[in-house]
Amino acid sequence: MSILESSSPSTKPGQLHSPTIAAAQQKPQSELFYKFSIGRYVFIPLVTRLHGLVSEIDITFLRREDPGAIINAGGDIDNRLKTLFDALRLPHDATELGRQTGPGDPIDIFCLLEDDVLITRLGLLTGRLIGPLHSNAQPEKPTDVELQMHITVKVNHGMIANLDFL
Repeated sequence: MSILESSSPSTKPGQLHSPTIAAAQQKPQSELFYKFSIGRYVFIPLVTRLHGLVSEIDITFLRREDPGAIINAGGDIDNRLKTLFDALRLPHDATELGRQTGPGDPIDIFCLLEDDVLITRLGLLTGRLIGPLHSNAQPEKPTDVELQMHITVKVNHGMIANLDFL
């Protein structure tokens, strides 16, 4: 059960279900997470230092190259992983956003991590991608990969805000 699911009919969807933090249930859902604004974008990470949480990531990395081909036209594995970790965290500043949209209402973007330093364990298994990718939206390229990720969120520092993760 996730932190946002409710197993009790007495709580509304989106509220915490732990009776030990009943006070937090009175807050709107938007106040349960920390928000980081960068320009028009509002990033809402699940794993933050303020919540005392860390993550462990297991990745199955399927690619078209032969086993052992660590460096190829798509880049070496460590650079590809760094790019993935950057995509899982909120940007450090506006320069990482690239092209921005014009003025308007704020855009909420949920992400996994406040910072990639909150990844405490990484497991990596590489394999060969045999069949076509699951998405046929665009023609496939030799550098396309398929990632299967299992992410475990763990408590680093116990506190009332992260009791549901214990």
